[in-house]
Amino acid sequence: MQLACEIAPGGMASVMYGPDSQLNLAMKRAKEWCVDRGIPEPECRVANYLFPHCKVIAGHKEGADS
Repeated sequence: MQLACEIAPGGMASVMYGPDSQLNLAMKRAKEWCVDRGIPEPECRVANYLFPHCKVIAGHKEGADS
């Protein structure tokens, strides 16, 4: 796990959302933002389902910060 973080720094965030959220769109835009900044093969996806209306997303540090 440490080696993976050294190769591609990443981050995670717990996200609470409502029925009208656009979480998939937000993750897609985070990936596009990374691509625009020259990050090869960026990731931003659901890493865990905590409970209804709360997920953990994970991906490249730059995407999580955007």
